[in-house]
Amino acid sequence: MTSSMITPDAWINGHPVRVAYGTTPITVPAGPVRVDLSAQWLRRYGQASISFTLAPGQRVPVYYVAPMHQFTTGSIGHQPVKRRGVGSFVLIMAAIAALVAAAFVLPVVLG
Repeated sequence: MTSSMITPDAWINGHPVRVAYGTTPITVPAGPVRVDLSAQWLRRYGQASISFTLAPGQRVPVYYVAPMHQFTTGSIGHQPVKRRGVGSFVLIMAAIAALVAAAFVLPVVLG
């Protein structure tokens, strides 16, 4: 639930930049560029970085996806990337559902 409710924080060459979900065009000078992204809810999570050299007039797409939970890094690249932590998230949700079901079923069965 953390991945779509929280807008990521971004820094370009160490300077904070306001970003939003979807396409966020940002103009930067030519030369070396470092993009750092993360999110924060209870703690900072989903950290990811990418570095590249930008030529004058060049456009470089950067794709970032926050993870499904706070215990792994985010994914970043020049092509669309996959979200990390999906398997763990599904297992955690299944375990919670099983515990809740057991809490209601066991009293009925035991009687």
